[in-house]
Amino acid sequence: MGKILNLWSGHDINLPGQVNRVVSKTKTPATYEVKPTDFNGLRPIPKLEVQIGSEVKAGQCLFYDKDLPDVKFASPVSGEVVEIIRGPKRRIEAIRILADSEQSFIDHGAADVNSLNVEEIKAKMLSGGVWPLITKRPFGVVADPNESPKAIFVSGYDTAPLSADTNFLLEGNEEAFQLGINALNKLTPGNVNLTFLQKFEPSAKIKAIENVDDHFVTGKCKHPAGNVGIHIHHIDPINKGDVVWTLKAQDVVVIGRLFLEGKYNTERLVAVQGPEVANPAYYKVYQGACIESLIIASGLKKEHVRFVSGDILTGTRVNQNGHLGFSDYTIAVIEEGDTYEFMGWQFPTTPRPSISRTFLSTWFNIFGISFDYEATTNMRGEKRAYVVSGQYEKVLPMDIYPVHLIKSIMYGD
Repeated sequence: MGKILNLWSGHDINLPGQVNRVVSKTKTPATYEVKPTDFNGLRPIPKLEVQIGSEVKAGQCLFYDKDLPDVKFASPVSGEVVEIIRGPKRRIEAIRILADSEQSFIDHGAADVNSLNVEEIKAKMLSGGVWPLITKRPFGVVADPNESPKAIFVSGYDTAPLSADTNFLLEGNEEAFQLGINALNKLTPGNVNLTFLQKFEPSAKIKAIENVDDHFVTGKCKHPAGNVGIHIHHIDPINKGDVVWTLKAQDVVVIGRLFLEGKYNTERLVAVQGPEVANPAYYKVYQGACIESLIIASGLKKEHVRFVSGDILTGTRVNQNGHLGFSDYTIAVIEEGDTYEFMGWQFPTTPRPSISRTFLSTWFNIFGISFDYEATTNMRGEKRAYVVSGQYEKVLPMDIYPVHLIKSIMYGD
């Protein structure tokens, strides 16, 4: 048993349209994209290994960064490269692949993790295309295989609004998850830390995972209690010169499949949900799938909406015919808030999220009455000076000065 984290700070934004544990069928997406822009620190023009018209298999290298040539960014599906999308100064924004009707994978060969040493595991993960799933802290860049992290952290639940249910995503993947944990264990002299939230009790099979230090978050368990950065701060803080690696629990499954099946298999459940989704549901697709068929299958309540790949706070805006981000397991849909609002925040209208007593609806929280908020993308104001208000300190369960940190980042300190 690992450490108990008792976190009472935080704030949940309750948005309607949460998905139930239902897996629906839909038309198989025709195209898939791998986006260099999904990776912090990657050069704007990586070294391409393919060109338009190239035939690729799932797991085949599409490009690599010239600074880390051993780290391969692989295709999630087999098919034909139909477009290389470029932005300003010819930066590569996406490589689009028209998928085959039947998927074919590069066979990297199954392997017994326990019989491999550190270098052999690294070599297999690098050649198998799964290495970009590992993120290095600080700075959130792709991990350098030449470094040795003091610890590895995996968060067992996401507390952001409209996030996929990690427990549900891991169901049926426990064997691959265990193999992924075993592989990660050999990459660090420290511990592999897996963190659960007490109010989202994991399944017995996940709780029985070996070679990992379990940590349980108690208290209110409100966002950002599920953020891996919060766990690092309380369990094994990063000091100057330290390196820590982090992964999503679902990405550990992809690593495990490489050793179990010998394939770069990114098949995943993706949640389509939000206030403007008529029938929220999960769909089984590969990484980087076009979201259009998923949106059509779920249906929309309104036409003027915004699609977000990832959670609603940190995700990326995409079009209806856009594609999933590299590590995204959620598509959130909310109303586009580009209409003028009479009297703005002063008008006593529908309930709105707030940690102060500015809006009438927040007073009901005193009596234990909660609301689902019909949020839009409206910022309800213009750009103004950044004022120290003390609000961040109320919701951030860390012993730091968040406003000072943000201001330092803003002016490049």
